[in-house]
Amino acid sequence: METSQISVSDPIGDKRIYVQADGPLGQFVAHSLRTQRDPPPVTLLLHTSRAFNSWRNSPRTLALQRNIYGIDEEAVDVQMARGAMRMHGKAVSFATWAEPTWKPHYDAKPAGALAEDEADPPDISIKDPIQHLIIATKAQRILPSLLAIRHRLSAASSVLILTTGLGTLEQLVTEEVFPNENNRPTFLLGDLNHNVARPELSISAAHPTDFQMHLVRSGGLFITTHPLQGTKMVDQLAAPLPEAPYQSDYLTSKLISAHRLSTTILPPLDIHMMQLEKLAISATLSPLTSLLDAPNASMVFNHNLTRAQRLLLAETSLVLRNLPELRGHPTAHLRFAPDRLENVLVSHAFATPGTATSMQEDVRRGRATDAPFINGYIVRRGEQLGLRCFLNHFMELMVQGKQTMVKREMAAELQLENDPT
Repeated sequence: METSQISVSDPIGDKRIYVQADGPLGQFVAHSLRTQRDPPPVTLLLHTSRAFNSWRNSPRTLALQRNIYGIDEEAVDVQMARGAMRMHGKAVSFATWAEPTWKPHYDAKPAGALAEDEADPPDISIKDPIQHLIIATKAQRILPSLLAIRHRLSAASSVLILTTGLGTLEQLVTEEVFPNENNRPTFLLGDLNHNVARPELSISAAHPTDFQMHLVRSGGLFITTHPLQGTKMVDQLAAPLPEAPYQSDYLTSKLISAHRLSTTILPPLDIHMMQLEKLAISATLSPLTSLLDAPNASMVFNHNLTRAQRLLLAETSLVLRNLPELRGHPTAHLRFAPDRLENVLVSHAFATPGTATSMQEDVRRGRATDAPFINGYIVRRGEQLGLRCFLNHFMELMVQGKQTMVKREMAAELQLENDPT
């Protein structure tokens, strides 16, 4: 794949849109961008060699099933963008990361600094500049995803982040990846409400399941054209913001032209409130289903679980209703009231009865979860207000503890299978 050079005289530069996705939602965005009348070139960034090899052995298209009658296929380009392995906050080689011995003395990397002995990303040789980027990954994968392509981004780049957790932009993106504001891309806020999942049964024999999607329920994509800058993001939400840089207009226009996405432009504070509402539901539903390993439907019509949910929602509601960026908002107090949040949670559980949450899927596989960016975010914001969120902190620790247990059990099973005795 050839990428055109960015022209200094052209404020838009390269018209290629890169999509970094680790699941069906991000692939749905890439697929939808290719369905418009004048589709932009789209490149899907893959973060594992297994996914890349699977793509090479497929028809090299994304397959979307919208109903039982047909499958839509759209061709996209792909590139490898594997993140370096990280240990104690420092990028290391795979050999160092794979060593079974834990190294408590291993020096941690200060936030925002690059250690001389840090390992480069595996795909550092790919240097095509990225002007327009959409990151639709889980919150815990945003940092390694950006580190893998940091050398391809610049101050002229526009980055739209679509994720369920909060706090990634302030804590990770600016401090860890772009500490220098002069080289920092323009970050845009977004919220994706489409319900897209992997099909239970393969919809195409030619396509690997990694590149198949099923549109369960259509929703919308809500974005803001106002750029948000790092640790000052909360202060900017309610304040008048300048117009977005010109390079973000191209990305926004292409998202609006993709009718299947149903893109709507909203003020940053409105999108922030939508994310907070989803966060409140996820902070209750996700850890409970992960610890109990049960579907969403099991969370309703259960007296004891309902009482546990109400305790969590009451604590979360107390934090959200006192956030400084929401003070003076006419509907914030009612929107984040405990009884309303409970109604939203029950409605969501009824709408997705057999669905496993993203956190639950990660725990089952022993993978790192987004609990620090869901329950952990509520804990951090509560501490800023002088509130101790014991229940959310307890849930965060329990989820991480169970994930570690599953990971060790899986490692023990592998050792037993390879044991010649």
